[in-house]
Amino acid sequence: MAGQNLRKALELQPGLLQAQQGLVALAMADKKPAEALVQTRNMQKQQPKAVAGYMLEGDVHAVAKAWDKAAQTYRAGLKEIPDSVDLAVRLHSALLSMGAKADAARWSAEWMRTHPKNAAFPFYLGDRALASTDLQEARQQFARVVELEPENAAAFNNLAWVKARLKQPGALVDAEKANTLAPNEPAFMDTWAMLLSEAGQHEKAIDLQKKALALQPQAALLKLNMAKIYLQAGQKDAARPLLDEIQALGDKFPGKDEAARLRSAL
Repeated sequence: MAGQNLRKALELQPGLLQAQQGLVALAMADKKPAEALVQTRNMQKQQPKAVAGYMLEGDVHAVAKAWDKAAQTYRAGLKEIPDSVDLAVRLHSALLSMGAKADAARWSAEWMRTHPKNAAFPFYLGDRALASTDLQEARQQFARVVELEPENAAAFNNLAWVKARLKQPGALVDAEKANTLAPNEPAFMDTWAMLLSEAGQHEKAIDLQKKALALQPQAALLKLNMAKIYLQAGQKDAARPLLDEIQALGDKFPGKDEAARLRSAL
């Protein structure tokens, strides 16, 4: 029924993106990738300068782990829409997935060279570097982002965390900047509070983390970090009930083992 409705919508309005995307999603849900590919290629013929057709075809290949075909499709799309960050990100990811790390590095460097004012792509690279614990690369990419977008709070937050891990100066300044740009954002408050705690500013760290928890009282990660801040300040009695709460969550929270280790040391 859903497929019939989507086809009817396309009859009434050929090229309707939502209907085309819906048909691709239905075909993939029914495990019919060949049908999905027919739809995506029709989209490319109808609108060769639109990102969606190339992106969806590449994604179909990616689901099948046919990374070479996915990369080929994303490249074809970038020839038509060279400024598409979505296609650029997907091509880089596909190259890495197929093991072409050197090609991915060369291609990303060239893309940034030809798009020197684009901040979204280096932010993506920074996130990837964080995920792989390549902190030097992450610092370089997030520094590039804040230079291009001096009001990007998320980039300042990430840069602060990376600098702290690298023991580089400026972490607290960047964390404060993130919170100035985006006040009352629990994730950013959490980063700043943790860095304040590491710097020995325990009272300020406790006050800030309490405010973050007030905004997201069920956030287990904020509770774990609150407990760490209390422990750094020598307040074991305040940390103990928080760690007990976290342990009670069991496997629902991936940080349960760390909480158990901290609790057993009290």
